[in-house]
Amino acid sequence: MARALCQPERAAALLRHNLPAPLTTVVDWSSLRRESGTLVDWGRETRKDLLFSARYHGSAEHEPRHFFPIEHQSKVERWMALRMHDYLGHFIHHWHEVHPRSPWLPVVTPLVVYPRQGRRWSAPLRLEEHYRVPGGAVGAGFHSPWSLRFEYLVDDLSIQSEQAILARPGPALVPLSLLVLRLAGTEELAQRLPHWRELFARVYDAGHGLRALYRVVRYVHYLGEEQASAAVKRVLHSIMESERAEAFMRTMAEVLKDQGREEGLAKGLAKGLAEGEAKGLAKALLRLLDARGISVDDLSRQRIQSCLDVPILERWLELALRATRLSEVLDGPPQ
Repeated sequence: MARALCQPERAAALLRHNLPAPLTTVVDWSSLRRESGTLVDWGRETRKDLLFSARYHGSAEHEPRHFFPIEHQSKVERWMALRMHDYLGHFIHHWHEVHPRSPWLPVVTPLVVYPRQGRRWSAPLRLEEHYRVPGGAVGAGFHSPWSLRFEYLVDDLSIQSEQAILARPGPALVPLSLLVLRLAGTEELAQRLPHWRELFARVYDAGHGLRALYRVVRYVHYLGEEQASAAVKRVLHSIMESERAEAFMRTMAEVLKDQGREEGLAKGLAKGLAEGEAKGLAKALLRLLDARGISVDDLSRQRIQSCLDVPILERWLELALRATRLSEVLDGPPQ
């Protein structure tokens, strides 16, 4: 579900809502871009959900960018400050190894998105809050000049109303994703989904509408809640042609079935997970083309099955929902 926020414009909306005003004014948001959040340390891979970077207004090309890790946390993690500090320490060290001539280090501002309704985020935000310093010590407390200091930000959706989330500026997919995350695993999700029809319609009517909805709908399916899946199906029928909505939902079911099997084989390996998703999408695409009576030659079938680029496969799936010829899928719609 975090991938629903992987586009820079969506991440910018989330970050600008949570960062302090003095920081948002000096960041050049037009320069925001997605970065790799994967580090390899002593043969062990470490990965954060999302990582973005941006320049400051007027900064030079050789100056370090400001980095923004965004992590989705479904439950309260007491030692989140320590976990974040450990990851960011390795990240900065790695950056320095890649840029040994730079006289500066990059600034990193982490954000945790916590959607659990009914239980607010209670873990310490500062590393200093985990210290135990005798009360009589000089300079004791969170701001002791000789103690290691670190703090992260939390977008705590558990204490925010639905109206407040809906009022957030930015692309419609951002509040829609946050609202679904907020109610995931509850009976209320199925009840509220029809009330977000306008949000679904705005996402659908925007550029790449089906690809944007794909992440949200797949996540609802992944939850395995029949009432929520039925509710989202009704919403899709209300904003698009029935035949297209049915094909879309069948595709989601096929992707999840195949991806679940592949993920089980590649558990814990980021590359394996990506390949598992790609294979599931490829199988769903071939089934969809067959169901629509579109013939696939051997060369094209091999092209589809060997493709490991998830965004490309998602685009082909979107095109296949309304295509009448294979060329309209693999080569794009006619200009």
